[in-house]
Amino acid sequence: MEKYKATLLVFGLVILQIILAGEGLYASRPSVHENTIAGSAESALPYSVKLHEKSLPQKDPPFLDKIIIVSGSYNIPDEASKLISYDENIYLFAVVKDARGNHYLGDDGFLPPRLKIGNKKYTITDESLKRWKKELWGPLEINWYRIMPRMIPSHPELEDYEWYSNVFTEGPHEGKFRAFAVIEYEQEPLAQKGWIINPKKEVGTVRFRVEVNYHGRIISSPGQEDPSQPHRMATNDYDKGIKPTLHRISRLSDHKNKLIRYTEALRGVPWCWGTAYKIAGKPDQHQADLANPISIECSDLIISALRAMGNKNLAYTSAPEMARGVYTKPIDERTFRLATLDIFEEWIPKGISFHNGFYYLCGKGKIKIFDLNFKTERDIESPSANYLDIAISKNGKIFLINETKNLEREIEILNLEGEVEKIIRPKVEHTLTLDGQIYTTQRELRPQGIGVDDQGRSIYLLASDSLYIFDLDGNLQEKIRLEKLYDSFVPVGNLCVKENLIYVPVYKKEVLVYNLSGKVVNRAVLPDVAFGLDVDQNRYYLAASSPFRIEIRRLDGTFVGDSEEKLIDQNGEDAVVRIGSSEDYLQVGDLILSGEEGEAISHTLVFYEDTNSNQFLDRFDKLIYAGHDGVMISTVEEKLGSRYFILKRIDRQTVKID
Repeated sequence: MEKYKATLLVFGLVILQIILAGEGLYASRPSVHENTIAGSAESALPYSVKLHEKSLPQKDPPFLDKIIIVSGSYNIPDEASKLISYDENIYLFAVVKDARGNHYLGDDGFLPPRLKIGNKKYTITDESLKRWKKELWGPLEINWYRIMPRMIPSHPELEDYEWYSNVFTEGPHEGKFRAFAVIEYEQEPLAQKGWIINPKKEVGTVRFRVEVNYHGRIISSPGQEDPSQPHRMATNDYDKGIKPTLHRISRLSDHKNKLIRYTEALRGVPWCWGTAYKIAGKPDQHQADLANPISIECSDLIISALRAMGNKNLAYTSAPEMARGVYTKPIDERTFRLATLDIFEEWIPKGISFHNGFYYLCGKGKIKIFDLNFKTERDIESPSANYLDIAISKNGKIFLINETKNLEREIEILNLEGEVEKIIRPKVEHTLTLDGQIYTTQRELRPQGIGVDDQGRSIYLLASDSLYIFDLDGNLQEKIRLEKLYDSFVPVGNLCVKENLIYVPVYKKEVLVYNLSGKVVNRAVLPDVAFGLDVDQNRYYLAASSPFRIEIRRLDGTFVGDSEEKLIDQNGEDAVVRIGSSEDYLQVGDLILSGEEGEAISHTLVFYEDTNSNQFLDRFDKLIYAGHDGVMISTVEEKLGSRYFILKRIDRQTVKID
């Protein structure tokens, strides 16, 4: 009887458990999840999902047949590839599917409880999404891979062209479609593993693959590597380029200009001459389209960015068509090019002074005077002179150090017409102690650099590590020792004195700024050694070498302009392209279309940065464009050189750009 009662009691407890489970008994998960998200060994995710146990756990391990990448935030990640903003945080999740159609994400309650694959939502609450029962079925080994194209093919198809090309590169059919080039891809295993990764934040386009190893059986998402194929991936994932079935993340840059932000999302996409439609006439099937970018060419880069910004009706076009006005309007009707100048014609300048809008440079045999456009105004000839440095006072007197044929150094004072008004041979006292006796002698000073006060009443001479101040009669007024000269810094031999400050260029590509007590109060770094220097209105005016040129920089060392190159128009006239917000000025994001002399426009570039903020186009400013390394940034000088170019603006009445 007692045995019968015990049996009934156990049976009753089992029935009670089933009833309670059917009426909503819930189990909670632990509150700590260990993972390796973003370099953290322990990061709690914002979910603690209580599972509604409707059925007993499946003890037999599922038969896995698919692994899917979904991405996004923790809200509802989905399988779509993404074009994201620069600051957007992105997570990639691995979803495994078994032969029964069950989808699994994670092995605890701290990954998203819902996601979207295709048009269907999968959630933990309705059990269309499940957690992997690690304690019953064992762990899964999940590995991630980063997939990137080779920027240059390992075995070029064309002997005369080492990059990808869809067109003939020479001969009578040059530029005409030949065949789709085979783009090669390489895969790099990522350090992050498991159900979730937080990929490195990088501007441009990256594709990902994930694979799961369960009991020695490996299942991969699209993009599995296959070295036997010329493109180095499974044939199912390649068709005239990598297929859109591979999960892609394209990140915009943080550039201030919207067009450039989208342009830089194409970083990591290779150049291909003659990038083409995969399906003729369908812009979203173009090889450059950001829906699935495979390769880029110069004008394609612009159209792809504009289409991604919302201009879905734009068809891909060429640089010549843009030059003719397709989607563009002119900023300036002229054609421009950079011209190299040699204003010294093998004459070597040794000192410089800027006075009333003119550059005065001294050297052997003469003083050369240039206007603001570096055109020779006139020369002051002095065949027997070897001028080492020059200074000009505000009242228009020219002060020079002249090294005579006897290697003596004297100070010449000229008027602006070049007439000598005075010659001074500065002398300083020299004391000598001999047998207890002190002897005083006068010796001539051998100055290296010269400066003058604003009134032209005092002459400043640099000799060795000291500054000597003389009056106009050659009387020494004061000697100031300049700290750190020759102790740490060797002067190049020039000097400038302005507003009670002393400027001394040194061989460490710097300018030391002293007060009249000889203390260093400031320093400026220059890209080259300055062999002549003047200061006026917060600008350095420099005589620079390699090549010899006049250079203008701000007091912080940033470039303003120089005489090495200038901009000219199609008539050879000097030209200035202003940079600013005016409709008539060049703006960041505007197009520069270039071509070789005597040939049609062939290349499209975008104005990227007024590097020195001088508000006019010069060789140091930067351009962004599609080149052999993909999306590239170069200076105007590097990219344009002596090519001619025109300025175009995207027609805002035609496209969405704001």
